[in-house]
Amino acid sequence: MNRSGRGVGGRVGRFTLIELLVVIAIIAILAGLLLPAVVIVRRTAVKTKAKSMAKSLEIAIAQYESQYGLLPASSSDFQGPPSNEKLKDSAYENMIAILCKQDYPGTSGSADKGNPRGTHFLEVPAKYTTEGYVDPWGQKFFVAMDSDYDGDVEGLYSGTLSGKVFVYSAGSDTEDDNGNATEDVVSWQ
Repeated sequence: MNRSGRGVGGRVGRFTLIELLVVIAIIAILAGLLLPAVVIVRRTAVKTKAKSMAKSLEIAIAQYESQYGLLPASSSDFQGPPSNEKLKDSAYENMIAILCKQDYPGTSGSADKGNPRGTHFLEVPAKYTTEGYVDPWGQKFFVAMDSDYDGDVEGLYSGTLSGKVFVYSAGSDTEDDNGNATEDVVSWQ
């Protein structure tokens, strides 16, 4: 009788050290090939989430305008030259508070001022109460509106865009490129 645990045809249930190292090496190579794909999928998922949030904000502003007949910001709420009007930080915070019917972190009482009917236009994530309505990279969205109601917003995306409201995120680089850079996540494309 063979006491070494080997049957008549060879090994049963045992691997040599070389066979084990070869299997581990193959698994490591396959994991290395898969890792870049996982990173790309994650990056795409984050961009998709940012675009969805930007589009939701754009739709909420359009619904507000439909209900009240004006945009949820006045011309004094904008900064920059007239050709590139974007909301100031304080105006952004007030507008979000008005649209979601919930005070923005650090503000109080602004949620009721511009929304007398109490309509809830924007759903906000659970982290809203601590971070505010921010993109997945923790930055506020950029909002450009046609504050003079001429049908165009100038200075975004290398020129003039026809419409009333445009929202974009600076993306992973957090640099404001007016919606032009490849990292920017825009609502109008």
